[in-house]
Amino acid sequence: MKRKRWLGLLLATAMMLALLPMTAFAAPTQVYMGGGYLSDGANSVGGGTATLDVTQNTLTLENVSVTDYIWINSDSAFTIIAKGTNAVGTADAPVSGSALWSENVPTLNINVESGAELGLYAGSGNGLYLPNGVANISGPGKLIASAEYPAIFTKGDLNLNGGLQAEIVSDSNGIQVSKGNINIENAKLTVDAYYVALFAQMYDEITDADIPSAVTMKNSTVSLTTGECQGVYCGSGGILVEDTVLTTKTDKEIYAEGYSLYSYGDITIKGDDTVINADDDYGIAADDGVLRIEGGKVDVCSTDVALTGWYGVEITGGTISASAEEGAAVLATEGLVQIKGADTKLTATSNSSDTAAISNGITGGILLDADITAKNTANYTPIEGKNKDKSVAIALGAGVGAVNINGQTTGDVVVYNEADTKFSYFILADGESTDAVLDTVKICKHTWGAPVWSWNAEHTAASALFTCTKDAGHTAKVDGTITALTTDATCGSDGSTVYTATATFNGSAYTDEKTVSIPATGAHHYVDGTCTVCGAEEKTETDVPKTGDASNPALWTALALFAAGAFGITFYGRRKEVK
Repeated sequence: MKRKRWLGLLLATAMMLALLPMTAFAAPTQVYMGGGYLSDGANSVGGGTATLDVTQNTLTLENVSVTDYIWINSDSAFTIIAKGTNAVGTADAPVSGSALWSENVPTLNINVESGAELGLYAGSGNGLYLPNGVANISGPGKLIASAEYPAIFTKGDLNLNGGLQAEIVSDSNGIQVSKGNINIENAKLTVDAYYVALFAQMYDEITDADIPSAVTMKNSTVSLTTGECQGVYCGSGGILVEDTVLTTKTDKEIYAEGYSLYSYGDITIKGDDTVINADDDYGIAADDGVLRIEGGKVDVCSTDVALTGWYGVEITGGTISASAEEGAAVLATEGLVQIKGADTKLTATSNSSDTAAISNGITGGILLDADITAKNTANYTPIEGKNKDKSVAIALGAGVGAVNINGQTTGDVVVYNEADTKFSYFILADGESTDAVLDTVKICKHTWGAPVWSWNAEHTAASALFTCTKDAGHTAKVDGTITALTTDATCGSDGSTVYTATATFNGSAYTDEKTVSIPATGAHHYVDGTCTVCGAEEKTETDVPKTGDASNPALWTALALFAAGAFGITFYGRRKEVK
């Protein structure tokens, strides 16, 4: 997959200047526009006002529309401030040559104020051309650059920020830097180019040296459309997409090299707010580096390979969908494919009859430690790992299971390793033939619920059943080790036996208890009428309930007087009746 360096369009295709006013000279600062040189101060030009401040090295444009170019001569940083609606040429009548340019300005700052617009329309050159400078274009207004050649060309860095809204249209490359970086932060950018949308040159023909150019997109909304070639193309400095909504569309014809993102170094995609929708030929490729996806939502639909890292693919977060018609959905050529993370979800689909959906091309193997669905629709294995030393090339993380969901068939799968080759792939766990095709394999990074315990009647055996909270069809049964602790019954107290089952699962110990009661024996041991074990008093047959204390004389005297009184009342009553 590693390709010969694509030299790109050279400086000759970067711009075609016409009507050069004069050879640039050092001082004082000069601005040519509207058919002549501006004087220091306010100038009425193109129906508006162009104010040149030589001391501050600034040009303020307010509602200016001109039909020819703007040229700046300055050996120090220069600033353009756009107010109202301003245009250099029009879409129907672009200027001849480049619209805005300078041969010697080291840094050009363009500030498009809120509600303002600056349009740069070039018919046979660039919209903005700085062959020896850096450009900082900030908003929050609107920039339009339309050109036959790269709409924006700089030698050094190009920075778009400050809420800028930029619309770039080119019959060549949209934005091109020859020895610098492209940085997009807090901006809204739309590029429609025939060749490359964002091109940070990666190779210097003159010095025969690599250029460590980079492209960075942060907190932005970016839409890239190309007729051929790449959405983003840069050198070993790599590509970073962070908290950005990125949409790419390239030519899907095979061998058109229509990459959405291509770097000769690493590519990193991160941030919960990142959303990438890529419709292309060759997908996202770190051609001499590592592709890392750490978060966000990534959807890549490619003709050939969708996600590639020459020295590895590391997916550690996010929700990713990758599909490829004629190649692998995920491929590391000479490195490890590792897909891991508790919140990572990957769906990889390949329609290739000789390439797995997830694969490492030469060596390095595959680590699966996340929720993954891999599918091959062309009668080929969905996941295939390779190690030059012929060791097992597919590894599952702890607590991760693989399930076959081929058609209506379900069942566990295992890694099969061909002893005499470097290939590893999945087969059915109970399959007899290694040629059996599993078109789909689902990898689940289980999250297990609390175990449900089962005991036998004698409490001599128990097992714990764990169920995955993501898929109730995924279960794990672990036999427990039983221990028993008995507390003997006594003559007056119940005893018990506590059975404890212990099961170890995923490095953690789980326990369950069952208690069986043992009735008291009732066999007291009395000494002098009291049980020496439980303290109970001994009962005899002559024992009667006691109503009081017989030795109390006051009590017996009171009872006697009460009885005598009762006798006297009875006797008196009888005498009265016979009188």
